[in-house]
Amino acid sequence: MEKTPQGLVRRRQGYATELLRRIVVFFTPLRLIQLLSFLLVLICFLGHSQTAWVQNLDNRVFDIFLKAQGDSPVSPDIVYIGIDRKSLQSVKQFPWPKRYYAAMARILREWGAKTVVFNLFFSQAGDSQEDNEALLAEFKRSGNIYLPLSFESEGFRNYYYVNQSDSLYAAEARGIGHINYTPDPDGVIRRAYPYVKFNRNLLPHLGFRVAYDHLGKSVPPPAECALPLDRNNNLMIRWTKKWNALSGYYPFADILNGYAAIQKGQTSPIRPEDFKNRICLIGLTASDFKRTPLDAATPGIGVTGNIINMILTEDFIRIPSSAEAAAGLILVALAAGAVMLSIRGVYAMLAAAALAALWALLSFWLFSGANVWFGVVPQILLIALFLLISGVTGKIAERRERMYFLNLAARDELTGLYVMRYVSTFLVQAMRYAQTFRKPFAVILLDIDDFRKVNDVYGYRMGNIVLKRVAEVIRGAIRTKGRVVPDVAGRYGDEEFIVLLAGYNLATVTFGIAERIRKSLERIEFRTDKAGDPSFHVTVSAGVAVLKPGEKNPDKVVQRAREALLKAKASGKNQTAIQNS
Repeated sequence: MEKTPQGLVRRRQGYATELLRRIVVFFTPLRLIQLLSFLLVLICFLGHSQTAWVQNLDNRVFDIFLKAQGDSPVSPDIVYIGIDRKSLQSVKQFPWPKRYYAAMARILREWGAKTVVFNLFFSQAGDSQEDNEALLAEFKRSGNIYLPLSFESEGFRNYYYVNQSDSLYAAEARGIGHINYTPDPDGVIRRAYPYVKFNRNLLPHLGFRVAYDHLGKSVPPPAECALPLDRNNNLMIRWTKKWNALSGYYPFADILNGYAAIQKGQTSPIRPEDFKNRICLIGLTASDFKRTPLDAATPGIGVTGNIINMILTEDFIRIPSSAEAAAGLILVALAAGAVMLSIRGVYAMLAAAALAALWALLSFWLFSGANVWFGVVPQILLIALFLLISGVTGKIAERRERMYFLNLAARDELTGLYVMRYVSTFLVQAMRYAQTFRKPFAVILLDIDDFRKVNDVYGYRMGNIVLKRVAEVIRGAIRTKGRVVPDVAGRYGDEEFIVLLAGYNLATVTFGIAERIRKSLERIEFRTDKAGDPSFHVTVSAGVAVLKPGEKNPDKVVQRAREALLKAKASGKNQTAIQNS
C-alpha cells in the first residue's frame, strides 16, 4: 500500500460538510433576496388573500367549477308551484285576491302536502273581508303554512322592516323565516345568512326552518349549528343544475284547473300523489329574479328551494378554516418557491404554468369529490408573483454575469483599470461627444519613473504592489459617475497608464488631476515584508495633451500626450509636461 507523500493529508470529506458547502454555494446573496421576497409575498397573501377583487375573481372560478361538476343529489320532497306568465294570463293580473291562495292552500291540504311555503306577503288591505277571512281560515285549518320576512338593509346590525305579512296571518303560520341575501360584488347570490337579528332575537332563514321542521328537528342555535359556515358565518349555497329540476315544477293555474277537473271526475295531468308529504314552495316565477351561479334569472322560491334541498340531502360545500386555507397557501408557496429557486427563464414559466394547472385540477377534484372549496385565484396569483420575483432576480443575475464577464474582458487583471482595447473604443466615442457638443477633451499619459529598478531590487511581487497602488491613486483622482461622459483610466503598457477626460479645460486637467496624481504618489511610502529592509518611494511623470479644434484623428492626441511625457522624462522626471503644438 502506497504511503501518502509527506506534507499531504488524505482527509475524506463528511456528508454534512459537503451538504453545508452546497447550501452555501447555492444560496448566493441574490438567491437569499429572492427567498426573502417569496416570504414577504406569502406573509402579505396570508393576511390579504380575501380582498374584494381577489374574492371576485375566485367567485367566477367557483361558478365555472359548479357548472363543470356532476349533478348534485336531489331530494324528491320539494315541489315548486310558480305564478308564471301562463298563470297570470289565465287568472288575472297580479296581485291576486286572497281567495286564490286560500284555494291553493285548501287543495294542497286535501292532497296531503306536508308543508306549504308562501314566498309572498299577505296584508288585509286591498281585498274583501270575505277573501281575508277565507285565507285566514285556511291558515288555521292547515297548520303547516310558512311565511317569509325581508329587510331593507342586510347585515347583522340595525335591520329595518321592509315587508312581512299582517300579524293575523303571521300568528297562524307554523313558522316564519327571513329571505335576505347579500349578493357578491358581481351581483350573484352564492351565500345565505343562516340567522339574522330581528326584534332582539335570531331569526333563521326560511329554508332552514322549513328543512329542519320537515326532518322533525329543531333549528339549532348558532352555537350548536353544525353546518359548514365560511369565515363570515355564512353558508355557501349548493346550487343544482337548474332550480326547477330539483323535483317538480307546476304552474299555479294548472293546479287549480287540475283540481277542478278531478272534482268533475275528469282526467288531469296533475296527480294529487305528487304533492303528498311534500314541501310545496309557492311564489312568483314571472318576476322576483335573482342572479345565481347557474342562472341569471332564478326566482325567490328557487333560491329557498336550493337551501332546503341542501339541508335535506346533507350536500354542503365546506369552506376551509383560516388555518386550513393558510396551510394550502403555504403548500403552494413551498412548491413554487422550490421550483423558482432552482430554474429561471422559459423553464420557470413552464413550471409555473404546470403548478397553476396542477393546483386548479386539485382544487376541482376536492370540490367535486369532497365538496371542499379551497379557491383557485389566490394560489395562482401567489405562483404568478413568485414567477415575477424569479424573473426580476433572474434578469439581475444575468446582468451581473454579463457585467462580470465584461469586466474580465475589459479590465486589466492586476490593476483593475481598463485594457487598451476598451480605452481605444472610448477614445473614439469621447472625441465624437467633444466635437458634437464643443466640449474640451484631454489625454494624460503617466509612466512610473525607474520602475525596472523596483523589480530588480525588490522583486516582481513588490512591483505588482506598486502598480496596484498607482492604479488606486489614479482611480481616486477621476470621476466615473455623475457625468455625461465618465472619466476613463486604463493601463497603457507595463508601467504606463492613460486617462481620458471629456469636459475639462487644460488647467483642470494639468493641475487638478495630473499634478494631484503625481503629488499623491510621491508621498506614498512602500515597504517590503522583510524586516530591516528600508522603505522606498516611487514617482511618476505625466504628459498632457488636449484635442485641437477640427481634429478628427484620436491617435494624434495620444501622440502629443506621449511627446509631453517624454519631455517630462527628459526634464528630470517626477513632473508634468504639456504638449499642444
